[in-house]
Amino acid sequence: MSFKSFLIYLSAVTSLSLFVNYFLLVEATLLKDYLSSGLLGICTFAPLSIIIFLRGVKLYRQEDKSSFISWVMAATLIKLFASLVILIIFARITQPSSNYFIAPFFIFYLLFFIFETGILMRLTKK
Repeated sequence: MSFKSFLIYLSAVTSLSLFVNYFLLVEATLLKDYLSSGLLGICTFAPLSIIIFLRGVKLYRQEDKSSFISWVMAATLIKLFASLVILIIFARITQPSSNYFIAPFFIFYLLFFIFETGILMRLTKK
C-alpha cells in the first residue's frame, strides 16, 4: 500500500470520526459535555496512525519479518499506555463531573485500532 492510499484511508477514518464526534455525541445526552475528549482522541490517534504505518512499512520491507510483528505488538502496547496517560492528564486538567468522558475517547481508540489493524494486514498481503 502506498503512502498516498494510506492517507486517503486515514482522511476517511478521520472524517468519519469527526462526524461521529460532532453529530452523534452532541446528540447523546450523557456524552454531549465530553466533545473535547473525543476531539482529543482524534487528534491523538491520527498522527499515531501515521507513525505506526510508516514504521510498519519500513520494518515489513526488511528480510526479518519478526521485527514487523514485534513492532505491531509494541505499537499497540505503546498506544494503549499513551492513551491512559493522556486520559489521566485530561481528567486532572478538566476535572470532569463523571467518568463518561472516557467513552468518546475509547470509541475513537477502537475505531483507529481497527483501521490500523486493517492497514497493517493489507501490508502483509503484498
